Amino acid sequence: ILSCMICFTDARKGIKALYRKFDAVFLDPFSTPKNPELWTVDFFEKLKKCMKKNAILATYSIATPVITGLLEAGLYPMIAQGTATKRYSLIAHWQKRQPLPERFLKKLHVSPEREPFRDPLLNLSREDIFKNRERMKGLS
Repeated sequence: ILSCMICFTDARKGIKALYRKFDAVFLDPFSTPKNPELWTVDFFEKLKKCMKKNAILATYSIATPVITGLLEAGLYPMIAQGTATKRYSLIAHWQKRQPLPERFLKKLHVSPEREPFRDPLLNLSREDIFKNRERMKGLS
């Protein structure tokens, strides 16, 4: 039996109220520059808590801060074939299934954009998330 649950609410508030565990999560917010609120380590941690151990998280973004954010949240991303509009997509699991391609691993270590987005209480404004990230980038 297949069921689908769609929640129409502010995702950062709604994620705190979820009590069910899901087999799959499709994360499709706007891009990281437009919607960093849903690309934070902290939001990924909440998503992970809502995922069954064998669940997958799928998204279109392969941005370096998204990959580092997923890793920091305890999810293991892997690059997958994209769609008609995106060359690649990303699938993340609780356990490591396959390593990231070498060029992605290299970016995780050398890119100035490797610092993930953070929003510990899931209530910061977009501007504050960007300011905090810039501050953290300056410390690394």
